[in-house]
Amino acid sequence: MLLPERLPIEETASAIKGLDRLGIPVQALVVNQCILPEVIEGNRFLSARAALQARYLQEIETRFDGLVKTRLPLLVRDVSELATLRQVSELLYGERESSLRHDVAAT
Repeated sequence: MLLPERLPIEETASAIKGLDRLGIPVQALVVNQCILPEVIEGNRFLSARAALQARYLQEIETRFDGLVKTRLPLLVRDVSELATLRQVSELLYGERESSLRHDVAAT
């Protein structure tokens, strides 16, 4: 899990190297808090941040080539409640898998 920013990219590269030395392969990355174009709506701050993120997202694609990468949007609230956690689950795994997990948890 990393953010599309300079320091998290460097930390991720370092963590991948360290894990590799321990024989633990990293197969995928989740890029969190990506600003979606549809939420900018003329906001200059968000527009500037989205442009900055676009550069870092390209760097992530290039630098971590060969790894599966999934992007999560910047959410309105923190992921600390079950409803928000379900929302993230749906974004990562799709609505079907999320509802299956919910059904299993309910039984």
